[in-house]
Amino acid sequence: MKLKSLFLLSVMTVTFLFSCQKDSEHLGKKKFAEIEVWSQSIETETTNSLNHILIPAIDENDNIYLFGTNNLSTSADNVYSFTKDGTQRWKIATTGSLRSHIIYYNDKILFVTKSYNEVSEYLRCLDANSGQELWHFSFHSSGDIYSTPIALNNSGIFVAGYDTIHKVDFNGNKIYSIYTAARRSLSINCVNNTVYVASSASSNNEVTELFKISDNEATASIDWQLEIVESCNSGDLAIDDEQNIYLFTGSYLYCITPDGSIKWKLGNELAVNNTLDMLSTSITDSGYVIAGNLDLFKINQKGNIVWKHEHTDIPDFDILLSPAIGSNGKYYYVEGYGRGSNDGMRVFNPDDGSYFWYSYNPKGAANQAIMHNGNIVFEREGTVYCIKTESGGLSESAQYPKIYYDYGNTAYKKIQ
Repeated sequence: MKLKSLFLLSVMTVTFLFSCQKDSEHLGKKKFAEIEVWSQSIETETTNSLNHILIPAIDENDNIYLFGTNNLSTSADNVYSFTKDGTQRWKIATTGSLRSHIIYYNDKILFVTKSYNEVSEYLRCLDANSGQELWHFSFHSSGDIYSTPIALNNSGIFVAGYDTIHKVDFNGNKIYSIYTAARRSLSINCVNNTVYVASSASSNNEVTELFKISDNEATASIDWQLEIVESCNSGDLAIDDEQNIYLFTGSYLYCITPDGSIKWKLGNELAVNNTLDMLSTSITDSGYVIAGNLDLFKINQKGNIVWKHEHTDIPDFDILLSPAIGSNGKYYYVEGYGRGSNDGMRVFNPDDGSYFWYSYNPKGAANQAIMHNGNIVFEREGTVYCIKTESGGLSESAQYPKIYYDYGNTAYKKIQ
């Protein structure tokens, strides 16, 4: 009888410990008021089709840089800077509407504008401390409603014009232009001195072209060009430590090797939706690909789906961009495309894709940026929110932890 009692006690103890461990990975719903640190109102008129360019940039001191209005028909938009505590540092009105995502790099702010019905676009550089424009560089526009990608490495800034990639130094002087013949480029990424460009080769976006370009600082050459007869749907290319490139088209997610060969592709398994513009992926420290396409997927290096988190578990909740990977290994995502009242913050467990915790807040456009202090900042319908999380900052071990790679949105990955 005594042995039986000890056995039952042991089973109950193990069950209790297991339950506690399981509960610690499933904290459930949090009230938004419990996690909100601060909020600030801004002028905004966001357009859902360009949400991928609304990712805030964060500097070394957790100062925040983000866009206000974003509408191609407007003559001027706004750029804001806030401290980590929510104090507005500066606000400037741009000449023309915003066309690129925002980059912070070495006390400079970079982005592209275009005035309505003009042929030219402008790469603009601001002083990060004051918002004062330092210089601008003019180039021929692709002339459509799509955004203009920018990226950089330690020797210059890359911006896509009509059928051409321009490299500009950090004082606004053109270093070179390289002709690609692609009608418009949708994403640019740098790995050391290699530049990857995803473009649309046709006026109706029926052909995707991926270029690998060697940047020799003062000159450049195209190493290879891969053509895929599908529309281009990548808001950002994710690149792992082996320099495999992850590219969304209108039908598939592709893994492409550094020599330009297709390693694998996933289509029906992901239910890739051609109507969803500008998708992206993140890559964990172990090389798993985290992809959002309404649902959230974790994919191994062989192209096999490890798990799938279905967005239908909460009605009207869609996952359209890749989550940011925290230093604790969990995946952080703010959804809000005006699709329903259940939008809000979602934190996913990496092992099975279950919710670590979640919260609801008012619907509207939202794209998250993790700060060094672990807080997350995002914009929703004219309000900038900062919320408290346990992320510990952006993962330093993840191979591609977020859209545009780093705190500053540089899309610049260094590999030793």
